[in-house]
Order: sequence, then structure tokens, then C-alpha cells
Amino acid sequence: MQNFKILGIPTTKGELIKLIESFPDDTSFGFRNMPILELVETTDDDDVTYLSFQYTKDDEIDTLENPIELEPVLAKINHVNDLGISSWHEVIFYFQGWQSYSGSNTFNDGEKVVNWKYCKDIF
Repeated sequence: MQNFKILGIPTTKGELIKLIESFPDDTSFGFRNMPILELVETTDDDDVTYLSFQYTKDDEIDTLENPIELEPVLAKINHVNDLGISSWHEVIFYFQGWQSYSGSNTFNDGEKVVNWKYCKDIF
């Protein structure tokens, strides 16, 4: 399991250098060609630390309106990983938070709903 700690957004080269120098020399840094929203520190089970710019829980996705509970929706889902942003569509539902159907591992690793539409309105 990975632990995430939001470190903020360095706005100057000096701030970035100071932040980078606060980590051990063997720290792996992941800088991707994507919009910079937050600098995130990730530590895995082997106590290996990574720094990367990622979307976080505080981005604009959290302002998305929730559907009626237990109504199936077709959702566009984004997930940020080491290779960038993955995106796909999946039928899910909302009940005290976003839920996937049996057999799906969606929402176990930081996936976010970007947009959704009621299934009954599509089919």
C-alpha cells in the first residue's frame, strides 16, 4: 500500500530545489508532462519515496454533483499513475461515496469520477 502526503506547489526554482534537497539522494522523482496541481510524496511498502506532480483530492473533480443514491450511472473515471493519467468509462453507483460493482477494483487506488450520466438516460 502506498501513502500519499501532499507537499504543496513550489512556485520558484529555489523552492523546488530546497524541497528536493530535503529528501535522501536515492529518492526517485517523477515529473510528468501534465498540468501541475500538487506535488505529492508517495511512500510504498518498502519505504521507497517518490515525488510527483499529480491531481489530488482537492481538485475540481470534488465539486461534481452526486447522483441519486443507488442509481446506476455511466461514469468517466480518471486515475493518475506513474505513466500519467488513465481514463475509462464504467457503470458505477453512488451510496455514501462512489461504489463499483462486484468484481471491479475501481476506487481502491485513488480513481476519481470526472463526469457521469444516468444509465436510464443513455439506453
